[in-house]
Amino acid sequence: MDTRRTAAILVLMLALAHSMKGVAQDGKQQRIADMAYQAEMSHEGSECGNSDTLEDRNECLSDVRVQTYKNFVQFFDALREALIESSPNDANALALDGTEVVWEKYRVTACDAMVKVYDIGTVKHRGSTGPNAQTRCLIQLTRSRMRDLKQLYEPTL
Repeated sequence: MDTRRTAAILVLMLALAHSMKGVAQDGKQQRIADMAYQAEMSHEGSECGNSDTLEDRNECLSDVRVQTYKNFVQFFDALREALIESSPNDANALALDGTEVVWEKYRVTACDAMVKVYDIGTVKHRGSTGPNAQTRCLIQLTRSRMRDLKQLYEPTL
């Protein structure tokens, strides 16, 4: 009888621990990540449509890129904190950091390569030697990374 009681207590404790893990995953970091994600995705496809001049469009795209990066950093930092909260150590967050370093290099390299296609064009950002195609590329790849991370880390978020 004691074995059954011990087993029942163990099962109850495991169930309780599992349900508490679910509570932790409904916390502050998940809400922050979701808010940053939703804020960014709500702008997709509608940015800079009201720009009348090329200068206005370039300035708008630059502002969109800055805001996209801010939303990404907020999303990424919240995801990282959620991984720390849901893990027994920082190993998962450190692994995510490692992938981020590689992805940042990829984003820059991919957009630089794409810009070479437009190297002869005259559509440039004020104060920049790169065409606005590069800024659009950076925005697009950053949003794509956010979508990928949201899907890959869905159980944590």
